[in-house]
Amino acid sequence: MNTKHLKVGILLVYIVGSLLLLGGISGFHSLYLASQSYETTTAVITKLQKKKEYRSRKVRYNYTIWISYPTQKYGNLSASQTTHNPFQQVGDELTVWYHPERPREIRLPASECWLWTLLTGLGLLCIYGGFYFRTK
Repeated sequence: MNTKHLKVGILLVYIVGSLLLLGGISGFHSLYLASQSYETTTAVITKLQKKKEYRSRKVRYNYTIWISYPTQKYGNLSASQTTHNPFQQVGDELTVWYHPERPREIRLPASECWLWTLLTGLGLLCIYGGFYFRTK
């Protein structure tokens, strides 16, 4: 492979790794800010819907969960969320963060944490790969 192409490839790996790392860090920062102002409660999955979809000649499964969670000011509320976890069942308990003034605005910190960890890990892996191929 031409050294000029190799340098361009390494530069692209650095850029992609930096963007992934920046996305993961900003996601964790957003989660941190939410943890400061949101209330924490435990929700229970009351209904689970598994929908089979065909997109681009591939089978995709979409999971929608309906959760019920108690709030201090408004009593029990319900909300639906799209999830990518196929192992959740009706009756499972989840940690939910909700905004005190807008209790329908919820966040699921466990599932968001997985996403930001994945982005950060892939970003670090790309940056490490760039360093590795640059020194080689």
